[in-house]
Amino acid sequence: MVNDGTFNEAVSLLQVGEFGLARECLKALAEEVPSLSSVQHALGLSSLYLGKPHQAISELSLALLSKQATADPAKNLIETFKYLGDIESARSIWQSSMLRFTDDQGLKAMEQILYSPDAHRKTPLFGSWAESKSYIEVDPSVLLGNASSVDIKYKPFHQGVKIRIGADSQIFGALGLQRPDATINIGARTQIGASILIASQSIEIGDDVLMAWNCTLMDNDSHALDWEDRANDVIQSANDYLVFPSDFSRNKDWSKVAAAPIKIGDKAGIGFGVTILKGVNIGEGAIIGAQSVVTKDIPPYTIAAGNPARVIRELPKK
Repeated sequence: MVNDGTFNEAVSLLQVGEFGLARECLKALAEEVPSLSSVQHALGLSSLYLGKPHQAISELSLALLSKQATADPAKNLIETFKYLGDIESARSIWQSSMLRFTDDQGLKAMEQILYSPDAHRKTPLFGSWAESKSYIEVDPSVLLGNASSVDIKYKPFHQGVKIRIGADSQIFGALGLQRPDATINIGARTQIGASILIASQSIEIGDDVLMAWNCTLMDNDSHALDWEDRANDVIQSANDYLVFPSDFSRNKDWSKVAAAPIKIGDKAGIGFGVTILKGVNIGEGAIIGAQSVVTKDIPPYTIAAGNPARVIRELPKK
């Protein structure tokens, strides 16, 4: 018999994030009763929490082999295969599990995900991403956070792909295009935290870039500097909102609004709360300190910080 106290302690450790300690308890229990489904399932979960999906597959599979298994290891196993991009294995596990756990509603609900057109994606296109799928090119390996979004103005008149996101990137923020020809391009293995990217011309972010949360990238001034040139902006916005609630800049006069592309080079790091304004180029490998306001170009492999951001030291090139 398994020691219930030890098992409950291991589960409690998992719940508070002590994954290593939890595994020690669970391994001891697994040596006592190797076929016990609940222990193998918990081991599989701990491997997932520790970022070891292949090890988790082995442990979850053992949990599923037990006669006492519930559908939970099957669901975790399906999700793991899907995360790894092995949709065929995920479907195979689902099919065999449905024969065994015929009444499990959570397992039944997985059919829609596994056999949808987006099944090959690490995360499906949802919400505004799904609504904008004709204008975006998102690699199947891209992870889209639950709170991420995309907002494309002039959508009925937009033609072609306007937003591209490369392989293995992660998007947790909001991307917005304000004008018909605006574009946002994000490279491979780049992570965008809970930040806002707004383009009226273009924003280009390279490969292997890390951007923290609460950053704002804005490639334009949004309004003219002279009051006379922006005097009608509020009325125009209100009139557009009544006709196009999701596009209140439909008839905005951009002719007097300054704008210039933003470019961030490969391997750059952007700290939390950073603001990057129009026309800025951030060089490869550059680091921008938290809460900085970047108004001018930053050379490659330097650290810049402040308002306005200034180079404070150089970094070795590798």
